[in-house]
Amino acid sequence: SERKYLSSKYKEEYSDKTAIFINLEKLLFKEADIQEFAKSENLTFSDEELKEIGIHTRGIPFAVKEVISNIKNSIIPKEKLLVALRSSGAGDSDILISTVNRFIKYCNPEDRKKVFSLAILKEYDKELLRKLWGEDIDVESELESLSERHSFISQSKESKNKTFNEYLRKYLILEFPNQKRRIQKL
Repeated sequence: SERKYLSSKYKEEYSDKTAIFINLEKLLFKEADIQEFAKSENLTFSDEELKEIGIHTRGIPFAVKEVISNIKNSIIPKEKLLVALRSSGAGDSDILISTVNRFIKYCNPEDRKKVFSLAILKEYDKELLRKLWGEDIDVESELESLSERHSFISQSKESKNKTFNEYLRKYLILEFPNQKRRIQKL
C-alpha cells in the first residue's frame, strides 16, 4: 500500500534514533469516531452511511472532517456527497484529489477565492491577505470562519494542510498557465 511504501522510505531516510514512528491506524477514524464527530456537529448517520463514509475516506481525519463539514454547511447534499464518495478512488492520493475536486466544484465563490489566495502564498502574510481579501476584512476572524467550514484550513500561521495546498497550487498552475510564473513566485 501507499502508506507502507512511504513508511519504508521514511525508515530508510532516517535512523531509528532520529525517527519517531506512529502507527497511523491509531490516528484513523473508526465508524464510532465518525459518529461521535458527526454528533458533535449535530448530525447523525445511519449505520450504512457511516460504513460508506468510513470506507470511502479510509478514516483519514482530514477527509472525514471535510465530508461532515460539507454536509453540516449544506455545501453538498448528503445523498449527492455519498454518491461522489462512491465514485472516488480508494488510495490516499485518490481521496485527497477527490476532496480537493469537491471543494473546487461545490465551494462558494468567495471561500474559493480566499482559499486560492492562501494556496498561492508560500508563507502566511497577513497584510497581503488583507489586500487580496479587502482592507475591511479581519484576516484572523476570516481564517477562523474558513477553518470552521473547511477541514484543511487551520488558524495557525501555516493556515492550510500542506498536501492539500500542494495539490491546489498544481491545479491553479494547470488552470491558469499564463499565471504560472506569478503563482510560483508567491
